[in-house]
Amino acid sequence: MTRDEQRAYLQIMFKIMEKTPGGGATIEDLIQAYEEATERRPSERTVYRYIEKLELFFDPLARGEDLEEGEEEEDMGEELAPPLMGIKREKRGRKTYYLFEGDLQLPSLDLNQALLAVLNLYPQHVHILKESFDSVTRHMLKDIISGISMYSQVIDHLQKNVHVAGPVPADPEKNANIMLEIFQAIRFKKRICLEYLRTYDGVITRREVEPYGFLSRLNNWYLVGKCLEKGELRLFSLPHIRDLETLDKTHFEIPREFSLKNFYRHSWGVWTQDPPPKTEEVVLLADRGAAERFRALKFHPSQKVTELSSGRVEVSFYLGEAGEMVPWLLSWGTKVMVKEPDWLREEVKSALRSIGEEYERMERENSKNFGGENRNI
Repeated sequence: MTRDEQRAYLQIMFKIMEKTPGGGATIEDLIQAYEEATERRPSERTVYRYIEKLELFFDPLARGEDLEEGEEEEDMGEELAPPLMGIKREKRGRKTYYLFEGDLQLPSLDLNQALLAVLNLYPQHVHILKESFDSVTRHMLKDIISGISMYSQVIDHLQKNVHVAGPVPADPEKNANIMLEIFQAIRFKKRICLEYLRTYDGVITRREVEPYGFLSRLNNWYLVGKCLEKGELRLFSLPHIRDLETLDKTHFEIPREFSLKNFYRHSWGVWTQDPPPKTEEVVLLADRGAAERFRALKFHPSQKVTELSSGRVEVSFYLGEAGEMVPWLLSWGTKVMVKEPDWLREEVKSALRSIGEEYERMERENSKNFGGENRNI
């Protein structure tokens, strides 16, 4: 089973659960769920096949084995008990509705807390721990559905045996509350009003935004949304949101063709444009010491590594906003050099000159202020 198929099964299952209190999910709802999971529109036949397999997951006897010619069905002597949970079909007029039946026997875990736990793990899911995260998620889901939740034990093991280093929010509770309110606004298609810190001049601005989703980069979280003042998609750093209000009397629709994944797929980090800029090839030369890092790690989905006879490697990327790479390139020192394009190489050289000039200025001021006395900066 492919990862897209796994996502489709889960999305269809969750859609049925979500729609059950309101009367059930239609085939149109489930086609949309499949499309959200795979970014491909399925045929009705495909979705019906997924529904049948989900029915078999909950009730393996929902469809008996085919009988051989002349073979009669065996009388079991008593009626089998119905499954404790499963998918039920109800015909109303010309439409069929799919509902979830049964008691999940979930542990007393607040849904908001569950959502935040998944958000905290999601950066690992999309990077080096992806396969393991997918596997654990499938097993956890199976346990929950069968009424045996391992959630608290898993979290306990994570806290004891996993340490994630790097920058963290100074006020995680505030970030969590902001994210939950934005998720609600996205779900009910409501605009939000932000009090947002403009970092380059320290001014607090008010923005009315149509929230599209979130972007996570190196444990930094951003809101992606259409700024009505600018009339285009903008990125808002969560720690810089000073206050937030959901505008209950508003309504908006995310464009059907919009995909966060596609919008940022050619970005090095968080820079992009609407529409996304034209991509270009970036080629780097990594020395023998740095080469192993590029063999072991994929810094961007488009990364390709070519071995050179000297033991060095040539690394290429296809990016739309390569200027965002400059700070990262500087962190390698002389171990990684820009081969192409010329303008990016000049950007790195210019940044190095500026850094050198700034240190020289500080040293002159330091010498002047302390009478030539040797001081650490």
